[in-house]
Amino acid sequence: MEPWSGVHIVQYTTLNLSMVHYKRYVLIHGLPVLSGHLSYSLLWYMVCFAIICI
Repeated sequence: MEPWSGVHIVQYTTLNLSMVHYKRYVLIHGLPVLSGHLSYSLLWYMVCFAIICI
């Protein structure tokens, strides 16, 4: 075992944990924003469709 392997393992674990935290953050904060954008664009399409049809 090299002397730096312990530090390497700690850095790798920290990186993995931060990635998991980042993915959770994206899921929690990204999904409402994304669904908001989707519903807004869907509403906009419906309005435009109604204007064209009427």
